[in-house]
Formats: sequence, structure tokens, C-alpha cells
Amino acid sequence: MVKVKWELDEAVILCDAYIKSGRTMNIEKSILENLPILLNKRAREKGMIVDEKFRNIYGLSMQVRCIHHIATNGREGLSNVGKIFSEAYDLSENNPKEFYSIVDDFYQKYAG
Repeated sequence: MVKVKWELDEAVILCDAYIKSGRTMNIEKSILENLPILLNKRAREKGMIVDEKFRNIYGLSMQVRCIHHIATNGREGLSNVGKIFSEAYDLSENNPKEFYSIVDDFYQKYAG
């Protein structure tokens, strides 16, 4: 499987899960279990070939730790933060209207 770069809507959805879970590294189990299903559906609809490692729970948990690093100004979490996660988190802080518009669009497209 080729490593697929994260896109903004995916990063926003993961940031949203982080925020909904109280801004901790422990995302609620029900949310965390649902995200791979939605992200894989999105990928397939975009014509990507996915396997069991694509956007799985373990990878998502690691990225949440990176988001936490951003949110805590580097005091906690993983420092290997991708630029897209910084952009998504900044969007949540500085333009919540756009952030939640992306969240709503994502769930309308892929959760239905």
C-alpha cells in the first residue's frame, strides 16, 4: 500500500473528534471506531485502493497525539506533526465557521 497524504477534510474530522473528546489524547471509543469506516468510504469513493492499514485506529490514535502536541503548544503529545494537522487545528481556532462547515459536509457525504 502506498502512503497516502492526508487531506484537509480528513485532518479536520480527526481534529473534530479530538475536540469532541475533551481535547485529550483519549478519543472516545465509539468515535474512534467509526472514523476508519468513514475515512475508508471516502477514499473508495475517490477511487483509492485501501487496505486494513489505511486510516486504521492505530494510525488515527497516533495522529491524535500529534494534534494534542499542537493544542498544548508542544508540552504533550507527539512532535512529528504534519502540516495538514496544524492547518486543521488552526482552522478550528481561527475560523470555526469554516471548520464546522467542513465537518458537516464530510458527515453528510460519508456518514449517510
